[in-house]
Order: sequence, then structure tokens, then C-alpha cells
Amino acid sequence: MATGYFSFSGQTPSLSAVLTTYASISAFMMVIRTILNEVIPRRMREFISSKLSEYFLFNFSNEFTFIIEQRWEAVISETYKAAEVYLPTIVGASTDSLLVGSNNTRNSTAVPKLAVPVGAKIIDNFEGMKLQWSLHMKEAKKYYYNDKKYYHLTCKKTDRDRVLENYFPYIARKAQKILEARQTINIYTYDHKHSSWQSAVFQHPSTIDTMAMDADLKKFIIDDLDTFVNRKGFFDNVGRAWKRGYLLYGPPGTGKSSLVAAIANYMKYNVYDLQLQSVKSDADLRNVLTTTTNRSIILIEDIDCNETVLHDRGRRSASPDKEKETENVSLDPGATLSGMLNFIDGLWSSCGEERIIIVTTNHKERLDPALLRPGRMDVHIEMGYCNPSGFRMLAKTYLGIKDHALFGRVDELIKKVDISPAEMALHLMKSDDPTIALESLVEFLDKKVIEETAKRDDKDEIEVAKE
Repeated sequence: MATGYFSFSGQTPSLSAVLTTYASISAFMMVIRTILNEVIPRRMREFISSKLSEYFLFNFSNEFTFIIEQRWEAVISETYKAAEVYLPTIVGASTDSLLVGSNNTRNSTAVPKLAVPVGAKIIDNFEGMKLQWSLHMKEAKKYYYNDKKYYHLTCKKTDRDRVLENYFPYIARKAQKILEARQTINIYTYDHKHSSWQSAVFQHPSTIDTMAMDADLKKFIIDDLDTFVNRKGFFDNVGRAWKRGYLLYGPPGTGKSSLVAAIANYMKYNVYDLQLQSVKSDADLRNVLTTTTNRSIILIEDIDCNETVLHDRGRRSASPDKEKETENVSLDPGATLSGMLNFIDGLWSSCGEERIIIVTTNHKERLDPALLRPGRMDVHIEMGYCNPSGFRMLAKTYLGIKDHALFGRVDELIKKVDISPAEMALHLMKSDDPTIALESLVEFLDKKVIEETAKRDDKDEIEVAKE
């Protein structure tokens, strides 16, 4: 009985036959592709390809991906920022790479901070769901566009609604707690070339307690800041953006920048140092300001030195129509005052909350009244020359003393001449010996009194000669 037997022996094609068949198929496919490319328009081909991809993904994949882009409409996405803060805290063994670095110049041996690099994958487990994060970047095709960063969050299709309703609010709350507990704050400067804020650790030692100012003024500032941060409900109820404007004015060296640092340290807010001179237009200004974060200080120093603000004021002051005080005027280059005011208390002021806007100037009288009114600059603080109480605070801070035989002499002299806290601190730093430092200060003040007296005498002689 013959047994059925099948074998490939004798039926295996030769290598040349295989190559010939492959070449024929390849040539046929190339002809088909050429015909399709010639007959079907490019957009139609892309549409068909995308639909086929969607079909296979929908029917044969069990995964769903959320895409979280860095910008959402006109502002930085709060969801993106929450992920950026939260993800470095859940790094596990499955994470294949991490960014590490430190910008703490005071402690080079400190443990570096962590960040998620492009392409890295981070696994999170939440309520029994396995979630995979990854960071991606699309390079800009034109030099004036930013590289676009975005996160992918992948989950099972069946978990999509739970992720949306439970997980995203969870990471937002976690990120908020992390930010509130931060021990270091950053100062940012805007890089117009790359259209982004660049940061460094803010390590200014100034505190409100060490400021050489009246005790009642210190108490007012602290009370005002505490009231501001605790009144979110109030701002919502009255329909106002949750922000506060401070104008610090006074001669150079009177501590305006130090007070900004003291406020930042007290509030634990990041500082965004805005250089108006580098802003190209109102649209550019809007883009710069809307990329700042909540719980921050927006600082505009020496605003009286900005030609845009002064020129804007001059153009409007010539108009008899007071109702048009904030009308935009054409200035090229640079942003206009009305563009800045629109962010401070206009419609764009609602893009963000819990912000403090601080403006400093050496010459308050040069500023446009439109900038100074309540709702824009809510608190005006004059930073003046040293008085006896300010001198004692500086002596305590720099020399560690509350009283000295030379205190009376210093009090007498600073009532006769103006001396800024910066000038006074320069002499108090000359020696750790209080007597030597105070003698240097007295010598400086005596010389200043003589110079001021000589100037007044010369002025009197000129006036007499005119008469």
C-alpha cells in the first residue's frame, strides 16, 4: 500500500528564479505606484493614507493616546505645566533616560534636579491603570517659530474617560502642592531669539525684615501681600483678575530692587524680569506676558527710562480728548503703553492669576497718569533716603549692634543731607569693627555736609548777583 508523502524536494525554486520573481514584482509595484502618483492628487493620497491608518488603529489597537501640547490657544497649557512638574516625581526603574542638572551656584554639590528628556518614557500607575508618558518635539521649519513640545499619554481605550475625569485633575492638584512647597525660586529673562523665558536660581538674600524702611511700612506691605494671596474668592466675586500692582519709586540706591527681591522671597514667587526695550510690538508683548506662569512677579524696572512709555505719554497729552488717554499710537519699533495697560487691567489681564506686577521708577512724575491709577498700580511705595530708624536697621543688619556712641552723631548728620541706603551700606561694610565702620560713615557724611553747604552758598551768590 502506497503511503501518501509530500516533500518540497525537487520543488524548491532556484536562487535565480527567486530573484527574477522579486524583480518582476518590484517593477510591477513601481509601475502601480507611479500610476497612482500621476492619477491621484497628493492631498487625496494623504487623505486615503490617514483614513487607512485610522481604520487599522481603531480596529486593531487597544490603546488610546492623549496629546498635551505646550501651548493651548494663546497661552501656555496648564495641563502641560502640571505634567512638567509632576512627572519628575514619579521616575521609576522603567524610565530609560532622564535629564539632570543644577543651576544652584551657591551649592555645587547639591543633588541635581530631574527633568524629562525628549523621547523618554515614564510609567505611572493610577487607580489600577497603567499609563505611559513620553515627551516629543517637532522642530520649527522657520527660524521665527519655536520648536513645539508635547507629551503623549497612552492608556487603554477602556480607561480613556477615567483618565480624563480623574487622572488629569489628580496631577493638577499634585503639581500645585509641589509648587507651593518649593524651597527655591527662579528669575526669568526673555530670550527673543528662541521666543522663550530662560531661568536661573534666584538667590537674593533680601528680606522684608532687613529692609531699611519704616516699621509701619513693612507691616503694611506684609499685610497687603497676605490679604492678596488669601482673597481668591473675593476677586472672583467682584469680577476682577486676581492680580496686584505695585509702583516703587524713589532716587537710585534707595532699595527698590531689594524690595522686589524681599517680596519674591516672602511670597515664594518666581520673578519674570521684562525688558520693555527689547519688545518689538504689542503683539510681541502679549506673547511674552501670556507665557508667564501663575504665582509669579512680573517686574518692569526703570520704566521711566523706556522711550516707548515716555513717547506714548507725549503723543496723548497733546490730544484734548481725555477719553482717548489709552488710545494706541503708532510707534515703530516697540510696544505701546496702551498695549501694556491692556495686559495689566484689560481683557488680557484675565490670562493667568495670582500675579504681582511691580514697576519701578526713579521719576514718578514722568509716568503717564494712565499707568498710575488704581487697578493698574494699586500700591504706590516711595523709597526714600535713610532716616534714623532706617540707619539703625542697617547697623543691626551689617554690624549686629543696636546702639553705639556714634549713633547720635550719625542721626544729626543724616537730617542735614540725603544719603541712600546703598551709600550707607557701603560704609557699614568696610569693617567688622562697628567703631571703624561708623567712623567711616561719619567722615563721609561730614564731607557731604560741607559739599552741600558750599553748593548752597554758590547758588545764593549767583542769585544775589542776578538781582
